[in-house]
Amino acid sequence: MKEKAIIRRTGALVLTGLLVFGGFFTEKKIARAEKLEYAIPPHIKSVVGDNTEDVSYAIGLLGKPVIAYANYTSGLAKLYITKCGDAACSSGNITTQISTGEPDNGRYNDIVVPADGKPVVVFESGSSYSRSVYLVKCGNESCSSGNTLQHVEFVSMSPPAYQFPRQDIAVALASDGYPILAYARRDILNGYQLGVQVRVAKCANATCSSKTISTPESWNTGSLDVTNFSIDLAVGSDGNPMLAYHEHVWAYGPPTLSNVIALKCGDALCGANNVKTTLDSWQSDMSFDLKPVILLSGGSPVITYNRYDPFSVSTLRGTKQIACGNTSCTSGNSAPLDPASPVSPPPSASSGSYNSSQNISLPISTGSFAYYTLNGLDPTNASTLYTGPIALPVVDGSAITVKWVVYDAFGNRGATGSATYIFDTTPPPAPAVNTPASPVNADSILVEGSAEASSTITITGGATPATGTATNGNFSISVNLTQNAV
Repeated sequence: MKEKAIIRRTGALVLTGLLVFGGFFTEKKIARAEKLEYAIPPHIKSVVGDNTEDVSYAIGLLGKPVIAYANYTSGLAKLYITKCGDAACSSGNITTQISTGEPDNGRYNDIVVPADGKPVVVFESGSSYSRSVYLVKCGNESCSSGNTLQHVEFVSMSPPAYQFPRQDIAVALASDGYPILAYARRDILNGYQLGVQVRVAKCANATCSSKTISTPESWNTGSLDVTNFSIDLAVGSDGNPMLAYHEHVWAYGPPTLSNVIALKCGDALCGANNVKTTLDSWQSDMSFDLKPVILLSGGSPVITYNRYDPFSVSTLRGTKQIACGNTSCTSGNSAPLDPASPVSPPPSASSGSYNSSQNISLPISTGSFAYYTLNGLDPTNASTLYTGPIALPVVDGSAITVKWVVYDAFGNRGATGSATYIFDTTPPPAPAVNTPASPVNADSILVEGSAEASSTITITGGATPATGTATNGNFSISVNLTQNAV
C-alpha cells in the first residue's frame, strides 16, 4: 500500500494523520499549532505495529507522545491508547484499551492534549447498522484509569451502515480550552444516502457531557452522492473555527468532482454567518481519501491537501498547498503549489574547537522531526531521533562530527546539516619571552617571544594588562608602563 500521512497543529500543540491509499489508514499527531501532511515517524510506527489503521498521536507533557490507534482483528477495530515512557517511545510505554461495548470502535480517531495533560480522543464506533462519534476524556496522562467515555452523536444508521465510506473526525481545543469536534453525519434509508451534513460539536466542559451541535453545511444528495468525506478543524485567534474539508461528489454519471472547501465560521459555534469558499476543484474518477490539513500562519490559513487528478498534467497531482489571502480564505489566495522542502536549522554551537563538553540543540519547527548521527554517516529517518540537546563528551584530541536531517510536516526531507567539534583540554606550554624587553619610549616597552600558535598572551605589570596573539607561534606586545613599573 502507498502510505501518506498528516500532521495537524492549531495553536499550541501538533496533531497528525496517516493516509494509506486503498485503505482507511489515517495517522495523526498533535502539538497543535497547525496540521500538515507527514509520514508516520518510525518511533511511532514501532509502537503501533503493522496490524493497525487510524493512528493519531499527540505530544504530551515532557515531550512524551500519546498515541491512539485502531488494531484490527477480523475486520473489526479495537481502540488502544499508548503513553510513551520517553520522547522516543523506547521504554516505559503504557497501553490501555478503550471500548464502547460495541463490536467496532476506534476508526477515524483524532487526539488533542489540553493544558491539564490528560488527552482527549475522539473516534467512531458502532456496528454494521449504526455508527456514532464518541469522545473519551482521559483520567490521567496515560489514559490508564479514570477515563470518561461520552457518546457525542449518531452519525449514520442503516441498514447497512458498513457500506458507507469514511466519515472522518477532527478535534481541536476551543478558546475556552474545551474540545470542539467536526465530522460528517449521513442520513441513510435502505442502504441509500439521502443527505450529508457537516457537523460541529462544541463541548461545554472537558468531558463533553454538555455540548452544542451546529450544521454549517449540508447536502440534500438527490442526484448527487457525497462519498468520501475528510475534514480538519483549527480555531483562529478570534475564537471562531476554520474548517477545511474534501468532498468527493458522485453525480451518478460523469463528471465526478473532488472539491477542497474552506469554511470560516461566523461565531464560536459555527452557527451563523459562516463563509464558504471552494479552494480547488477537479474531475476525478477515483474516490481517494484526500484529507486536507490546516496551518494557521499569522491568522491566515494555509491549506494542504492531496490532489489526485487523472485527467490533468502530472504537475497538478500530488500534495498541494494554498496560502489564503485573508482569515476567511475569500480572496487573495495563492494558486495550488508544491510544498517547499525544509531548511536544515543551524546548531546552537558552530563548528570549532572547545575545551569543555557541549550540548548541541537543533531548533526544529513544531511538527517536524530531526534525526542525527555521530559517526560521520549521513542520517536517515532510521537514525537516532532528536528529542533534546545532544551531549558531546570531552575527550582531549577528539573530533566529533554531528550530522542531522529534518523531515518536515509535509514529509519532505531537507538537506543534511553537518558540524564538527574538536576538543582540546591540554593547557598550552608557558610562552618563552625574549630578554631584555625592548624599550619603545619612556612610557612603554615591547615584549617579544614565542608561544603555541594562535594562543592568546596576556602580560601584566604595566598600566593595564596587555594582550596579543601568537601569530605563527610568535608574539610582539607593546606594554604601557606605570610610574613604579619595573
